[in-house]
Amino acid sequence: MIDIDNSFWNDVAVRKVIQNEVYIGSVIAGKSFRPNMNERRFKQRPKSEWICVPDMHEPIVTKEDFELANKMICMPRRKKNEPKERYLYAKVRCHCCKHSLIRQKGIAPLYICGTPRFKPSPNCVTEPVSEIDIEEVLLSAIQAQANSVLDMDKARIKKNKQIASKKQEHQKAVRRYDGMISSLIATRQDNYERLKDEQISRDEFLILRDSINEQIDRLNIKIEETTALIADCDALTTDMAHTVAEWHKALSVERLSKELVDALVDSIIVFDSEHIEIRWKFADEYAILGTVKR
Repeated sequence: MIDIDNSFWNDVAVRKVIQNEVYIGSVIAGKSFRPNMNERRFKQRPKSEWICVPDMHEPIVTKEDFELANKMICMPRRKKNEPKERYLYAKVRCHCCKHSLIRQKGIAPLYICGTPRFKPSPNCVTEPVSEIDIEEVLLSAIQAQANSVLDMDKARIKKNKQIASKKQEHQKAVRRYDGMISSLIATRQDNYERLKDEQISRDEFLILRDSINEQIDRLNIKIEETTALIADCDALTTDMAHTVAEWHKALSVERLSKELVDALVDSIIVFDSEHIEIRWKFADEYAILGTVKR
């Protein structure tokens, strides 16, 4: 079922409706009470203390149907087999409505879009897609992407060398700026000594001092900007290493695991059983894999 805000009902919401005696004509009161009148907090009463008045309005369902439905809810369920690990949980989505596809349980689970059951949506996934097929496409895509990691790693090493070289240039620039500031401070002190020895006038000293202070301020700004560039170099190197490390784990993979899928896959977009798109979590470092044709 789906409500007015386009959200699907879960089993808890359906159970509350089935167990609500209002639908058989009863009026129920006294479900909760306020232990302390000075507080807004309410406390639930046990069901045995509720006030239930039957036949107060026209029922929607018969008492027999109501009792049968509640009896079915309380029936013991069959013992379930050991559940299969859900590698694809919350990953498989419809290309049209973007909702997660419904997984139909069974020996060979299927995925299908539930949106067309509640509103017209002709472009959604209406033909069931086998979970095995999706897993095969995903495993094949991960293997193909992982096999290219060696080349990517070579590119990473080359890029890191370039970043390290650029970082060294920035560090040299900072040391040069620090040296220039030290030299200017020494010059400013020399000018003060010259002022005391009356070699220059006070006005000349003030002009020289202000000029030196302006130069020092400009150099400090350059140091701040260059230090930020050094931090950017460090961050870029770390991010690339983390990305390649995640793919290194998948180099020899032969079967899927939830940990692997969660680490690498952002979503799996299904168009139909022949067209499935894998979207990786590292979209900035690696282009989104195009449509995979089986």
